[in-house]
Parts: sequence; C-alpha cells; structure tokens
Amino acid sequence: LVLLVASAVSVVNRRCELRTAQVAAVEQSSAIAATTIRASVAMVRQDVDVAVLVAERLGGGDDIELARQLVEYIDGAEACVGRTGAGCTGTDLFSLASVADLVVESDGVPDSESAVAVDESTDSIIVAGRIRGDGAAGVVAMRVPLTSLLTADAVEALEAIEANVEISATSTRSS
Repeated sequence: LVLLVASAVSVVNRRCELRTAQVAAVEQSSAIAATTIRASVAMVRQDVDVAVLVAERLGGGDDIELARQLVEYIDGAEACVGRTGAGCTGTDLFSLASVADLVVESDGVPDSESAVAVDESTDSIIVAGRIRGDGAAGVVAMRVPLTSLLTADAVEALEAIEANVEISATSTRSS
C-alpha cells in the first residue's frame, strides 16, 4: 500500500513538472514572437517614414527604385512610392481602400509620417504615409506578410524550444 501511494505521488509530481515545463515553453515562445513582431512592425514603419521624407525631397513622383529598396530585405513584401502603379514593386497598393484610409489617418499621427493596419484578406500589414511638401504629392505604401515579421533569429529560437507558432492578426488599427 505504501509503495502504491509513493508511485501515485511520483506520477502526480511528474505531471506537474511536465505541465510547468509546457507553460514555460508557451510563455517563452509567445514572448519571442510578440517581441520580434512588434520590433519588425516598428522597423517597417520607420522605413516608410524615411521613404516619405526621401520622396518629398525627390518631388513625390513615382519612384520604383525607392520602392524596391523598401522591400529588398523582406520576403514577400510589396511597396509603392508615388501616385500610380508605375511606382509599385508588385500589386498597385494605391488602388486599395485601406491604403487611402491609412494615408488620411497618417496625417494625424504625431511624430510619424505613417499609419499601420492589418489586411486580413492577405494576412499582412499595410503601412502607408502621405508625401507632402513643396509641390510634392503622393503616397508611400508597403504591404508585408505576417510571416515575414518573424526574423530568422526568432524562428531559430522558436525551433530550439520546439515551438510551433501561428501568426494571426485582427484589423485593430494602430497609429
């Protein structure tokens, strides 16, 4: 009887240890993913802010080279700089209603040239800002797949703890 009780206590202790380890792994993977995604969104937004300022100095016209530079290091990203599809690396983001809404929203954002929203239909974020200035008019818009917001280092860290992370977002706006 004593041996059975000791075995039962040992099994319960082992289950508690496994559960604690699982909870720690979930918390760690969540922290890695959330921190990396927030940092990536901030970097994309800064890139768009800088592109807006550069485009203003260049007159605000279509600039495919500047758009290409925006997406150079981000897999699956698309960007548009200027007024027409001629300044786009892929899809004409200027034709999206969400980009037009973001441009209007970006006008009221303090300390930034851009605003951010989620595009649920493509599982991506869109960052857009208005090109303003002396005779300059236009938009800088960038669409980045959610999966591209996790850096290679973050993916490696998640794999090391054997975490499977699924990224999803809702259309809550963040200026």
